[in-house]
Amino acid sequence: MKNIESSQNYIKEYHKIIKNNPSLIPKISKVLRFLSLDPNHPSLRLHKVGGKDIYSVSVTMSIRMIVLFRSSSIILLAIRPHDSAYRF
Repeated sequence: MKNIESSQNYIKEYHKIIKNNPSLIPKISKVLRFLSLDPNHPSLRLHKVGGKDIYSVSVTMSIRMIVLFRSSSIILLAIRPHDSAYRF
C-alpha cells in the first residue's frame, strides 16, 4: 500500500472541480482508494503521459488525474478535464 500525497496544484484544481461538480467526490475517493491499494486496477486505465513516472488515471471518461509514482508514495499532481490533463 502506497501513501498518497497531494501537490498544492492538485488541491487547488480539486476544489475547483468539485465546486462545479460535487458528484465527483465519491468517484475521486474510489480512485484514490484503488491507487493506494492496487495502482494497476483496470478501472483506473493507468497509462504513462510524460516524463519519468508520470501517469494519467481516469476518474470518469471526461476527468483525468495526473500522478507521479515514487518508491513509497504516489503524488497527485493535477485533476482536470480530459483534454487539458494531457497538457500538464
